[in-house]
Amino acid sequence: MLVTLERADVVAVVDLLEYSVTRLIPVGGGPRGLAADPADLTVYIALARQRSVAVVHLDGVDLSNEDGIPQFEDITVGTGPSGVTVIRTDLLLPQSG
Repeated sequence: MLVTLERADVVAVVDLLEYSVTRLIPVGGGPRGLAADPADLTVYIALARQRSVAVVHLDGVDLSNEDGIPQFEDITVGTGPSGVTVIRTDLLLPQSG
């Protein structure tokens, strides 16, 4: 499970079976919510103090330990984003036939 910790500027990886944090991933100023795309293991995190959304690529990264380095990108979005949602647009658009 991934959890944003706004004051620490990190995402915590929580092992729900052991009730422990296995890793802290620094993401930037004021993470306030996240959404994950399971299709490509990408996580989108609203960064309120940076006025952006962090895009974190976790493909090939072992979250149970500190090995592996996630790849990051930032998308500037404006004042104080407080949440994100991932929607598969291919399911919303009409199929051409």
